[in-house]
Amino acid sequence: MCFSLQQPYQVDPCTDGRGPQYGYNLCNATTQNQESLCQTIYLNDISDFCVWGPPLPNTNVSDAEGYEVAWCSKDGHGTRLIPEGALTGAQILRTPNYIQIVGFIDQTMINMVADDEGGELDGRGQDNRGNPMGGLAYTNAYNGSNTTYFQILNWQWFMGSDMFCAKICPGAAYDPDAYAYCFNQDDEVGCNYNTPNNAQNGTFESCDADNALPVGLYVVDGVTSTWTQGFTGFASIPYTPIPPSSSNCVTYQSAALFTDLVGVLPSSIPASLTQSSYFGTSTGAGGSVPTGNGGSPGTTAGGSSPSTTGKSAALAGPSSFAGIPVVGMGLLAIVAGLFVIV
Repeated sequence: MCFSLQQPYQVDPCTDGRGPQYGYNLCNATTQNQESLCQTIYLNDISDFCVWGPPLPNTNVSDAEGYEVAWCSKDGHGTRLIPEGALTGAQILRTPNYIQIVGFIDQTMINMVADDEGGELDGRGQDNRGNPMGGLAYTNAYNGSNTTYFQILNWQWFMGSDMFCAKICPGAAYDPDAYAYCFNQDDEVGCNYNTPNNAQNGTFESCDADNALPVGLYVVDGVTSTWTQGFTGFASIPYTPIPPSSSNCVTYQSAALFTDLVGVLPSSIPASLTQSSYFGTSTGAGGSVPTGNGGSPGTTAGGSSPSTTGKSAALAGPSSFAGIPVVGMGLLAIVAGLFVIV
């Protein structure tokens, strides 16, 4: 178990097993570029969200799941930006127990192989260290203010087939509702089953919605049954997922949503680079190294104070939100069973 008494540069610097993590979590203006290795991700609203993608071009998710990096739709998070034109549609649903987004993307523009069917990224992984290892998820969607971020312990992102989907569930790591609605073991059935939706390519839409049934639960003739993927694959699925009822839907034009992406190009990292030559062999970390304060979602004792408004705002005090609040100058970063406390 590794601990840090400062805001962590990496939440998982442990060298045993798969470690250390390749990227970093202390992300700010000094890491905001198309070679960033930031591994802190956000899901805030239809205009402000991130996806996971490989750091190197022409890479399959299955090869890069342990070291993928954040690509975001707004600047200010210290990450790479999703290139202009890559996003072609998205639907975000705000439900009583979770927030989810399902969208369409030219995945080659975020370094994925064109025909890659992809896979799941989540906060646990095969060893409770997450995929990507050390990846963190935050949101400001639960308190009515964009100045306070909360760490989300139950989260999942799927990438592949020119689609993405994500779901975040507030609550403790093994809160029954959060664990059920963000259940991350049915990784082979993709977005349609894990995030039932009515997303349409070419439309950007934000809605309120009821909860969908957790993945694996289905009702036939009034009887609720359970299906489990298992660990050795499956021949068929006995049900078709039903998207939840939605209301208060608002549609947007992409030009109004993604002003920060105008002129943003894909990563300029040469496709000929290999993982070992890019990351090196000593610490595993490559790309830009952060300096100064942590920006969003935190600050560090030695850095300058961040802005008090907007996407790089300082983090406000305690809230009644059932997640993990990031309070004042400190950061409590948790990766499944790994706790890094500052």
